[in-house]
Amino acid sequence: VDIVGDAHHVVIEHNEIDDWYQTAIAVGFTFASQTAAGQQATYPASLTHDDVIQHNLIHDIGRGVTNDLGGVYTLTGDNTGNIVQNNVIHDIVNDPGGNGFVASYNGANGIYFDQGTSNVLTKNNLVYRATGAPFQQNMGRKNDVENNILAWGRDSTFNHALYEDAGLWATFKSNVILTDRPTLLAGNYICPAGDCRVWVDFASNLYWNPMTMSVSFHTTQPNASYTLATWQSMESEELGSMVADPKFTNPVYPTDDFTLPASSPATTIGFVPFDPTKAGRTSKLLTAPPVPDAAHLQEPASPATYY
Repeated sequence: VDIVGDAHHVVIEHNEIDDWYQTAIAVGFTFASQTAAGQQATYPASLTHDDVIQHNLIHDIGRGVTNDLGGVYTLTGDNTGNIVQNNVIHDIVNDPGGNGFVASYNGANGIYFDQGTSNVLTKNNLVYRATGAPFQQNMGRKNDVENNILAWGRDSTFNHALYEDAGLWATFKSNVILTDRPTLLAGNYICPAGDCRVWVDFASNLYWNPMTMSVSFHTTQPNASYTLATWQSMESEELGSMVADPKFTNPVYPTDDFTLPASSPATTIGFVPFDPTKAGRTSKLLTAPPVPDAAHLQEPASPATYY
C-alpha cells in the first residue's frame, strides 16, 4: 500500500498494486466532522494539497477479506490542487460479511473520497468491478469528476454518504457509465430545494444498462426514483446526457476491453478517449516473488463468480 499523510506536492505514478487486502493508495489524513447528520461539517486545516495520483494500475484489492477500502482513498480535507487521473482500478472486493454487500459505505470502492475530501479533479480513470461503487464520496465539496469510464459497480455507480447541508458537493460531467444494477445512486442524494444541481450537478454523461436498456436515479430526499427523462425535466439534472450503448469492444470478464470505436455515441457527450494501457509500471522487468495468501478468502476471488 502507498500511504501519504498530510503532505503536499507529492506525485504517485506508474505503480502496479495488486493482491492486497486493504486500500492501495491512500493520501491525506484530515477528517471533517459533524455534530449531527446533515449539518454543515467542520474542516480542520490540512497540508494535503497539490498531490497527483496518476497512471497507476490497481487491481485485486480487498480480496474479500476486509471492509471500508478503496483503490484510491483520500482524506485531503478542503484543499486545492489535488488530482486523480489516468488510473486503471478494478476488482475491488470487500468481506461479504461486512455491510459493503448491502451499502457501499463500508464496502470496497474504486475511488473513495472520504470524510470531507474536496476540490479534487478526477478525470480519465477507468474503474470497473467494485463490490461497493466505482466512485464514493463522504461529505466533501466541489469535487469534479469528468471524462471517466465507470463500470460494473455491484452496489451502485455513485455513492454519497455523510451528507452535509453545504451546497454543491460534486460535478459529474462527460463520463461513460456501464451498469447492470437497478439504480445508479446510493447513499444520500438530497434535493431539498427541488433542484438537485444545488447539491450535485450531473451533465452530459452517457449511461448504458445492457440488461434493461434504461437507467434509474433514486434520491433520498424526496424519496423518489426517476427515469433519465424525468430526472432531466423535473430536477434539471443530466442536461445533455443520454442512454445509449457506448459500443465498448468487449467490456466483460475476462476480456475487459473498454476500447471505444470512432462511431461511439460517447463522442456526442464530449467524452475524450484516453489510453488505459499507459497505467502501471513503465518497466515489466521486475517480477514480485510468490507470496502465499495471508488469510483465507471468504468468497471466491474470481471476478467470474464474485460479481
